[in-house]
Amino acid sequence: MNKALIFLVIFFLSIPILSFSQSTVTAAMSNKTIIATRVMKGPKIDGTLDDEIWKTSVVRDDFTQSDPSEGKPPSFRTEVRVLYDDFAIYVGAMMYDDHPDSIYHELGNRDDDLNADNFGFSIDPYNKQQDAFVFYVYASGVQGDFKMSDNTFNAIWESETSIMKNGWCVVMKIPYSAIRFPNMTEQNWGVQFTRTIRRSREYDEWCITPKGKPNPQNYWGTLLGVKDINEPVRLSFTPHISSYLENAPAADAFGNTLYTKSLSYTAGADIKYGIDRRFTLDLTLLPDFGQVQSDNRVKNLTPFEIILDENRPFFKEGFDLFNKDKVFYTRRIGKTPDGYYNVINNLLPGQTIIDNPSQVQLLNAFKISGRTNGGLGIGIFNAVTNNTYATISDSAGAVHKILTEPMTDYNVFVLDQNLSNNADIYIINGATIRSKDSLDANVTSAGFNIQDSKHVYELRGGGAITQRFVKNNLPMKDYTDTIGGQYYFIFHKISGNFQFSISDESTSNNFNRNDLGVSSIYNYKTYNADIIYNIYQPFWVIKETNNDFNISKSYIYTTGQAKAMSFNFNSFTVLRSFWGGAIGGGYTPVTSIDIYEPRVAGRYYISPIISYGYFQGSSPYQKKIAFDFGINYTGTPINNGHELGFNIGPILKFSNRLSLRHSFSYDHLVNDVGFANFDSLGNSIFGKRDIYNISNTLTLKYIFKNDMSLSFRVRHYLSNGVYKQYYTLLSDGLLLTNDAYNVVNDFNVNYFNIDLIYSWQFSPGSSLNIDYKNAIDREYTYGDAEYMEN
Repeated sequence: MNKALIFLVIFFLSIPILSFSQSTVTAAMSNKTIIATRVMKGPKIDGTLDDEIWKTSVVRDDFTQSDPSEGKPPSFRTEVRVLYDDFAIYVGAMMYDDHPDSIYHELGNRDDDLNADNFGFSIDPYNKQQDAFVFYVYASGVQGDFKMSDNTFNAIWESETSIMKNGWCVVMKIPYSAIRFPNMTEQNWGVQFTRTIRRSREYDEWCITPKGKPNPQNYWGTLLGVKDINEPVRLSFTPHISSYLENAPAADAFGNTLYTKSLSYTAGADIKYGIDRRFTLDLTLLPDFGQVQSDNRVKNLTPFEIILDENRPFFKEGFDLFNKDKVFYTRRIGKTPDGYYNVINNLLPGQTIIDNPSQVQLLNAFKISGRTNGGLGIGIFNAVTNNTYATISDSAGAVHKILTEPMTDYNVFVLDQNLSNNADIYIINGATIRSKDSLDANVTSAGFNIQDSKHVYELRGGGAITQRFVKNNLPMKDYTDTIGGQYYFIFHKISGNFQFSISDESTSNNFNRNDLGVSSIYNYKTYNADIIYNIYQPFWVIKETNNDFNISKSYIYTTGQAKAMSFNFNSFTVLRSFWGGAIGGGYTPVTSIDIYEPRVAGRYYISPIISYGYFQGSSPYQKKIAFDFGINYTGTPINNGHELGFNIGPILKFSNRLSLRHSFSYDHLVNDVGFANFDSLGNSIFGKRDIYNISNTLTLKYIFKNDMSLSFRVRHYLSNGVYKQYYTLLSDGLLLTNDAYNVVNDFNVNYFNIDLIYSWQFSPGSSLNIDYKNAIDREYTYGDAEYMEN
């Protein structure tokens, strides 16, 4: 362990100037083919190739090692066969191994990254090298699947594995209803087969993909022989019912906290219908997302929104077409109502909150998506959320309702045309229409991507226009239309050891797509240049390394005034022993103009020079005990301020069924300067503060069998801040000491969540979940509390 760390540090501190060939493999399109054999009835899905029907199939075993020694023969032979009938594609693979007792076969949940051998089958039905379906199975029998453009894709398919005296075997059945393909008599699909031998980290490919190339699909083979298949009926109806027993706090008329028990239930349904081979309709009615994992909430002192992960199944699957230019952020749907905190902050004496929903109710949503034979992707999405009201009572007992979020209709429409040489062009529109005379919004974005025929250079570009319609009572016009714009161009060298990119991006001061998408910053013009040097072939103790040096210069869009400048370096390296690490740092040589921190349009803050550095490492994950660790430091000399943080995350694998993961992070800011509040005159008040954040997450998982598991997750987050000095922000961006300001802005925030989930998939596409959740949110206006006293 010590040697590995020393090697990493030595390499990062002094990267030698080395010259290596880009690859030992010829960078050419593969001409490999495999013929699928038609059968009247599919084989048994039993994890063996004993079924007589497999003897009629074509066998391919010409695999090549990709890792760790690219281009060399594999350590063990792999054989694959493909059959098909009117309903499905069948893949049978035999992974020979001289040491079957050493085959890693950890159990886990679907799509988990497991410490186990696996076999993968990938197909590109349109054979345009733009997208593909990937299905893989671990030696333990756990399934995984995704699309190249959509990591959340999940299909209903079958597989079985068995470990034998001479290796292990897998049989896969992929129904046509699980994929989309052209409406043609004869299909010619791009195809790839892969195998991972976990104990040695060997990765074998049927069609070798040269390292340093941007698109592996350009080197896949072709699956021939699939023709005259009947149109499958792709229809699934998934009703769901949930019941809740909830114990939650509520305030009585005297301000005392009482705990009330409530019993409720919800019911709805998800419907998936294949319009034809290419297009699918997904519909959800009165969905319930109570069983998804709790969000990792944090105390946000920045002027920017915290972007949360999407955990809801309906909004995770099949959204690859809609993920264009940040126009659609799915967490906008079913969000916290805009007026949620206004109810709390504007509560009058004698008033009591009876009910204040923290989430908008989604009534229904649907999406239609697919791609034509000519490669035109079409996506249509619509969702409707209900009016959300808070209920309060006054001292006389009267009950009032306050609208916190109006009924809203969300719409997205996208066209995405595939072109030759991995090029494409798209246009996407998103509209938000609200009731109750509330603000409406519209955003339209278009972009393109062009590559040369050898896939060495790439040009990307695009632009967007946003419109926000605010209702008013003017005699000649009943709304005010605010328009904003954005454009960007990026030129890359995308293959080889040496790569680079240069970019130009501009956004106007009125640009805002936050009604349905994401736009954190605005009113800027930025130039970026990246110089990249990657080494893909092993040398010395290094397996591979990626290095990037970046220069960035930005200006204020409306005035042309210099805004910021920075130099950044990042490097990631994996050793032959599979220890990995990243190191980097950056420096701003001049002060910056921050137009966001004041929280007032037209004002700015002169941000001081900063420098930062970090190191992040990880041990080999195939070991029973592994861990991640890291440290970061940021210095601000002018304020005598600094930030020091570290994290560690041990992973313990007690057996193939039981695992424990702990994540701990600590971050301490000294003399941090930032926005604190507004004074009575509306001036921006800044403060010098000391802050520390501590996060602890413990995850315990037990796998009974591949379709049944129990997971326990507990997370505690603490943020503590104490203000030592206040300032008034002046019109020139400087700060003036303000000793008269006496509002307390200190804070002590605790978020504590427990998620205990039992999950059983008792048949494909059908499951039973039993969940226990506990949430405690507390925020007080004081600091300096000891961690164990919260």
